[in-house]
Amino acid sequence: MQELLTQFVTVADEVGRLQRGGDAECDLFNGFCEEGHYGGRAKPTNTRQGIYAIAPSGKFLASINTTDADRMAAMLQQAMQRWRELPAAERQLDAEQVRRLGESKRFEDRYPQDGLVLAEYMRDLDVVGDDNDWLTRAANEDQAWFRKEEAASMVPASHDVGAHVELPSRLVDRLVLLHLVDSVRGQAPSFPKEALVEASLRSEVTAVAEGRVHLRLSGKSKTAQKGKWRVEDRGDEVEHGRGIDVQFEGRAVWHVATQRFEAFALLATGMRHGATQYNQRGNDAAPKAIGFAFVLATATHPRVAPAFWWEYGWR
Repeated sequence: MQELLTQFVTVADEVGRLQRGGDAECDLFNGFCEEGHYGGRAKPTNTRQGIYAIAPSGKFLASINTTDADRMAAMLQQAMQRWRELPAAERQLDAEQVRRLGESKRFEDRYPQDGLVLAEYMRDLDVVGDDNDWLTRAANEDQAWFRKEEAASMVPASHDVGAHVELPSRLVDRLVLLHLVDSVRGQAPSFPKEALVEASLRSEVTAVAEGRVHLRLSGKSKTAQKGKWRVEDRGDEVEHGRGIDVQFEGRAVWHVATQRFEAFALLATGMRHGATQYNQRGNDAAPKAIGFAFVLATATHPRVAPAFWWEYGWR
């Protein structure tokens, strides 16, 4: 399969926006995916997730939704055969398609280059990994974005040791409701505002040296939601509850001259409970330990929009 992949340009994208949006990128995606493995399907869900091989023109070649290497290799071989059979005139996008695609807008266009981008990692804690059970080794990731003025608000106005500031509630709430979500094994929805029980995050100056302000981060948060929803992929809706209860602890370094964070590391550790339709917790809804780590993204870190970007409220 690795040898076959040298014949392709590989990309990854979020299917949710592509299958529901209306711009040129979404039109292109929906055009070829309707010929694929989920083409025309509306139930039990209308997802078009999977792996697609297409020509640069958007012409469908082959597709599959699998983690099996042999089946994947067979799909790639089929795609290569169809590519060889494709007339030259159907291999490339025309000028009008290129123009329309160039006008597409994405949330990634709002990447806060001069702000703060945190890479987020989440996993279960106090679990012994089993090579034969992926659920015990599961982990997931996301990104948390903050604009320049939002990042600056995390630093006390006074740089004296002991000075502190409570981070603005709108930033803490966003972090808690959109990023402290149990997606370790799959996908889970964000929390609604009414699920917020408490949330606080403090930044305190611990040292100042060579034009840099060293900060200690601390706080806590708790979410709790009750309602009726599916906890199995194909199950019925049931009365259920879910929540996250964690403590924050972290460190950061603010460079005064550049008005940028040079270092940032925040841990949120505690307990989670409950399940949602796609997060694989149907048989594991009892309270268990969970951890979320937020670290300063490097310059080469992929620029992937936050999982719940549409809830950021950025215009």
